[in-house]
Amino acid sequence: MPDHLKPSGRLPDLGEVFGGYRIGRDLGRGGMGAVFEAEQLDTGRLIALKLLNHQLDFPEARARFLREGRLAASINHPNSVYVFGTEEIGEMPAISMKLVGGGTLEEIVKERGALPIGEADRRGDGFCRGQVCGDGRLSELIISPRRNASI
Repeated sequence: MPDHLKPSGRLPDLGEVFGGYRIGRDLGRGGMGAVFEAEQLDTGRLIALKLLNHQLDFPEARARFLREGRLAASINHPNSVYVFGTEEIGEMPAISMKLVGGGTLEEIVKERGALPIGEADRRGDGFCRGQVCGDGRLSELIISPRRNASI
């Protein structure tokens, strides 16, 4: 098995070739894993690559993570980040998705303080009403440079 596919029990480093991707900057970390900017080597496309935290890599968490990716891939909505697919790279579950520029709502609130209710609702759309994301964390709502919200 090539080195870039071998399971290592750790997340890849900046610049490392990991499966069919070259890992870029760290975009964020959460309870289930980490998200990296990555270059898809066969297309040259920049994507967001979400990887399961190796500390949570047990059968139930792995199944939940991959199920999340498949479910997200089935959603077609202007406020949902497009998911290209799920895969396992060297036994590490991965979800590849469209890279959305901008920052998270959490970053905007930290920078500017609390948003007026109307603006928060406009930016969050169904997300703020709990229709799309069960845990509803501000760090999962991405605001594009055009001020569109996506999860």
